[in-house]
Amino acid sequence: MLRVEPITKDFSDLALVCELNKSQFPKNERTPIWLALRMAKTKKGVVDFLAFYDDAQFVGFVYLFTLNGLTSVMLLAVNSAIQSKGYGSQILEHVKSLYSDNRITINIEDFDERAKNIEQRKRRKAFYIRNGYESAGFSVKLFSNGFEVLISCGHSISVDEILAMYKTIFGAFVFYILKPFVRIDKTTD
Repeated sequence: MLRVEPITKDFSDLALVCELNKSQFPKNERTPIWLALRMAKTKKGVVDFLAFYDDAQFVGFVYLFTLNGLTSVMLLAVNSAIQSKGYGSQILEHVKSLYSDNRITINIEDFDERAKNIEQRKRRKAFYIRNGYESAGFSVKLFSNGFEVLISCGHSISVDEILAMYKTIFGAFVFYILKPFVRIDKTTD
């Protein structure tokens, strides 16, 4: 059973969180830790930023948004030295138990056969499918980054719900600025 701690600016392993964030996410998809901390502080009840431990070993973190019965996993990272040992699945199980009444979404990089990391993208999607997620039937594009929306099996989500969540997360003004760069594409998977 993993131990869970909230991540705050005073979190003792914040440097490990920063290192993991930098190593696991490409720069153009990386959420700055200062922003995640600020959001978790100012949007209590909407944003959760949690660290996971196996005894004393830092395993990884998850960054979540919850709104109107919908929880979105914005970031999930597991220490690369201990990946493929079931920790990612345990983190997802914890999220499911914490938000058992909610639909849960995860955005993953779109399949692009030309992408340098296409094999990693395929493995990532297979991991989420094994852990009870399926395609929501559409992708969200923010600027040049495309992300397929996955949802917990047996549930559905509309484009309007995703956009409403982004508006709440970013605030109406920032969302208004970003909206011209948001595009929804139907997936054929």
